[in-house]
Amino acid sequence: MLSTQLPTNKRHRSTLPTTTRKMSVFRRGSLPAMLFTLIGFSSVSLVFFGSFLNQHATVKRQIVLGEPSSFIRRAAPGKVCPELNIPNLIRNNTLDLSDIKMNQSEEHIFKGQQDQVDRFVMEGNGKLQTILKKSRSYNASVWEHITESLSPIAIEVGNYSYIPGGFWKPTTCLPRWKVAIIIPYRNRSYHLPILLRYLTPMLQRQLLEFAFFVVHQDNRLEFNRAMLMNVGFAESLNFSKWDCFIFHDVDHIPISDFNYYGCSGMPRHFVSGVDKWKYKLPYASFFGAVSGLTTDNMRSINGFPNVYWGWGGEDDELWERCKAAQLPVSRPVGFPGYYHAIQHHHLRAKPAKERFNLLRSFKPRSGRDGLSNLQYKRPVLELHELYTNISVDIQKLHIDPRFLRQTAVRTKPGTVKKVYKPANKSSKVQKTKAKLAKAAESESRNQTRVETPLKRKRTSELAMEVHEDLDVDLEVD
Repeated sequence: MLSTQLPTNKRHRSTLPTTTRKMSVFRRGSLPAMLFTLIGFSSVSLVFFGSFLNQHATVKRQIVLGEPSSFIRRAAPGKVCPELNIPNLIRNNTLDLSDIKMNQSEEHIFKGQQDQVDRFVMEGNGKLQTILKKSRSYNASVWEHITESLSPIAIEVGNYSYIPGGFWKPTTCLPRWKVAIIIPYRNRSYHLPILLRYLTPMLQRQLLEFAFFVVHQDNRLEFNRAMLMNVGFAESLNFSKWDCFIFHDVDHIPISDFNYYGCSGMPRHFVSGVDKWKYKLPYASFFGAVSGLTTDNMRSINGFPNVYWGWGGEDDELWERCKAAQLPVSRPVGFPGYYHAIQHHHLRAKPAKERFNLLRSFKPRSGRDGLSNLQYKRPVLELHELYTNISVDIQKLHIDPRFLRQTAVRTKPGTVKKVYKPANKSSKVQKTKAKLAKAAESESRNQTRVETPLKRKRTSELAMEVHEDLDVDLEVD
């Protein structure tokens, strides 16, 4: 209809400027030509609008998956941090393991910025507590709010960006790995400052993005290292997403910067020798002191077992869980994996009473004992200058009593094979205890030892081999 309203005489058309005349001719065109033009403009608009939506959808997807977004990549330095080809790495650190206070470690790391850091830590704790009060179920969703809230108060410390709570990120390159160090802790106030004094600068020299989470068992129950590490894993995910987790005993100090704390080769045991063992390991499958796992590793093995109250057993089960899940464990060879163990102020926890029985029953239990049944009271979170403190009151969880008994059976003369079996009836337990008591009485009178086929072992020694407790079933027919 527009073409019918335009002037049709040649004089009017000839007097128009060139550009106007062309537009006029175009406007006089048919309706299909106009529709073609509108479709063209619409296509261009849709392309730009789709590109805009796709860009924002990509950012959202990347954030959900824990990947660095394109905006973050453009803001960060272009090069990725190297893995070990880094200048200034120290092959053999000179370690002074004498007692120091936490403020001495802080002054060593922050130097002249200590007062500024202290103010930011106070401000960060105020923001953290506000977030936690507003969130009813912060265990699952508050981590985005925590990182978003704390990032505006970041400051530059050397070649690192620092956020209160012990969060560090290099500014000279894009970090290759983002690592959470989980430290199970109780009554080790002498050891923690020493560990942070040496480990923080080492990880900075390795150009890693990292943070420290100290998980404090806030009760007088027997120490449960494994359950604390499960809590640390779960709670650290409220702050950010991590490429891997390093579970670190507070009394083990690495000697060499070439013991790389990145996430390659996970699961990984970082210890190849300790000075108290003459730089050897107690046995080949030892997986204690310092071990590393990715998030996928943790979920595939259901985390650490929650049932080991007292010292020992949980690291051996971790090895067995990785083996059962077909996850080969890597370990440094020789000097790079050497550690110093802090010997002073070292109060060793009581051995876990049922650790041998639990270890041999891990297969039927591993799917139900770990992250899947982890329960604990809401912890108290507090930001410190060099770490984030997680104080938690953990309690014993229910465990099937069948997993707490072990039976020793005779295979051939002079040998005993220990296998997992369900608990026997009480009458058999009483019979076994009576046999042990009778054997002990005969030994006290310097009489004959236990007859063949167990004559090479005293009954008491056999009981200790199976378990350190007398409450165990023995078939000594």
